[in-house]
Parts: sequence; structure tokens; C-alpha cells
Amino acid sequence: MPSQLTSSLKILRQKCTKILEAVQPLRPIGDRERGHWRLTFEIDTDEDEDNNNWNKTSREKMWEWLASFISRGYGGWGAWATFEEGKLERFDGEDGWIGEMGDQELIMGEGDGSPVGRVKVFCWGEVVLEIYALLFLATNRRVKRCGAQWIDTNGEAVVVVGGD
Repeated sequence: MPSQLTSSLKILRQKCTKILEAVQPLRPIGDRERGHWRLTFEIDTDEDEDNNNWNKTSREKMWEWLASFISRGYGGWGAWATFEEGKLERFDGEDGWIGEMGDQELIMGEGDGSPVGRVKVFCWGEVVLEIYALLFLATNRRVKRCGAQWIDTNGEAVVVVGGD
């Protein structure tokens, strides 16, 4: 299989070298290994454009940016993304707020039954760093507060970056 490192991803990596220093895998990731970046965040219903939270405008801009980049093939062959919304429904004093998103249970440290969103960007191991740089730019740095994770096909977090 040819390299998945497109010229656009190479440019991202060059422009974001300082940002990528925070991306440290817990184990070596094979170039042909599949997985996905996962961001989970509380959705902000305040539409103030000056805030730096996940309001509707910021989510739409992020998704348009990601969709455009990936659909044009700039993310390499086999890169694709999903966006889901769910709701935190009950409080467990030990774990925090718990809710459902699709067929998965969510556990977050804070919340009051508020809506949550999850973005997944699927990619090959060869471009894990570059796709994180893409997420950094597409989310206007919000990815740093999400506790972004690159999850392998066994469901294990291989890279964990940021979070509160």
C-alpha cells in the first residue's frame, strides 16, 4: 500500500511541529494500523460568537473544515469522519455524569444533563500526528481541552492528548 502521507498532511506537520510535541503514543503505532481520533465534549447552547466553547457556530465551522479537507482526499486514502450528539442523563457520584451516545455509554466528569458531542476521525497509523494537527486547526485549538484520544481497533487508547 502506498504512503498515506499526502502533501497537505506533510505541510500540516511542518507548520504544527510545536503542537505535535504533545502527541506521545503509549506504544509504537504501525503505519498500517487502523484507528480513530475521538473527541468528546459538552455542547454549549450559548451562541455568543466570542466564547471559546462548543456552540453551534463552532461545531459547524469545525465540521465544514474537516469535511472539506477529508472529502478532497487531503487526509489520505481511508480517512473519514463522523459527528454524533448525545445527552448526559444521570449522575453517578463516583464517575460523574453518564449518558448514551449511539450504542456507547459516556462518562464525563462534569455536566448537568447537558448535550454532548463526539467527533471521530478514522485514519491509518502512519498519519496519526498529522490528523491531530488537522483537528487542532479545525477545532480552533479546542481539541486541547477535550482529552483527545487515538483509539486502536481493539478499543484501546494509544494516544491521549490534553483535557482539563
